[in-house]
Amino acid sequence: MQDYVALPDRTFAVHEAAFLEEKQVQFMTSGKDAGTFRVGPSPEFRRIEDKVLFLIAKFGGGGKVDKGGQLWQKFEKVKKKRNTLTHYRRGSDIDLTAQEAQEAMDLAKELIEFLSRKVWKKSLRW
Repeated sequence: MQDYVALPDRTFAVHEAAFLEEKQVQFMTSGKDAGTFRVGPSPEFRRIEDKVLFLIAKFGGGGKVDKGGQLWQKFEKVKKKRNTLTHYRRGSDIDLTAQEAQEAMDLAKELIEFLSRKVWKKSLRW
């Protein structure tokens, strides 16, 4: 997410940068920046789906995100498996197949490629 925040030409407003960096927006009351907002030091954690949704909406070119679309549905499936592995609950079976791991890697590449085409107007070389 910080790679996107570092884009030149102030691509992101202060509240958007804070959102991606998982920091709170801070209002400055003194010094040379008095009366302005900046990304503060305090953490404010966001869900991964919120950050991905934001990036797709911001750079997708069409405004709204199609949550019924193939890319978002793949993301939801991989996220669900990730949450099962990351947030283990006693008595739950943890099962990750090689195919599921490959699907997660493929989705990550697809999302990165999608955003690369939208942000930098070019494809990546893998």
